[in-house]
Amino acid sequence: PYSTFNGPNGQGQSYIYVPENYEGIGAVIDFANDNYIIQTTINNSPAARAGLKPNDIISNIGGQNLKGLTPDQVLALIKGPAGSLIQLNIKRGEQQLNFSIIREKIDIESVHKKVLSNNINYLRIDQFTDSTDEEFNKILPEIINSGSKKLIIDLRNNPGGYLTSTQDLLGHFIDKDQIEFYIENKNTEQTPSLSTGNADLKNYKTVVLI
Repeated sequence: PYSTFNGPNGQGQSYIYVPENYEGIGAVIDFANDNYIIQTTINNSPAARAGLKPNDIISNIGGQNLKGLTPDQVLALIKGPAGSLIQLNIKRGEQQLNFSIIREKIDIESVHKKVLSNNINYLRIDQFTDSTDEEFNKILPEIINSGSKKLIIDLRNNPGGYLTSTQDLLGHFIDKDQIEFYIENKNTEQTPSLSTGNADLKNYKTVVLI
């Protein structure tokens, strides 16, 4: 599955969205400016271990040029049974690189935590899946019991995901029934989204990296 946004100039941008569990290489891919581009790789996935990097342009897959292919068609080429081989030709700057990658079953953990040397809790959220809030809640006691009121949330290279997942996460920082954000329809009518959380982290000094 993927989502498409069409800007005012009619130029679309598509994201091949990575589900929580599937068989493939573990990469999130953008379609922009007529190119399929690696946006990010899943931690410890075949794509990450092979050395694929953000902004790598996929020139062809298994010898097939991707020009003119839809995101669905490209997704069908990338996904495949665990243990099967996929060959990618990548343009990285002025280099043309070839990668041979064995597909695996990809089980995604979207939330990763560590404590920095200055006792700041650091969280990296790879994408907003339907299990992100559940993962966040599992490590929440560690954050609260750490004694530190400082928190860094790293969203760099996060392609997005489920809106409900972001709502759940915002509920840890915004009081119940307070406005989290507005949803605007095609007629520019705005509907507020209200927090359903208990704002257990609202008094933390929080920095978000984007």
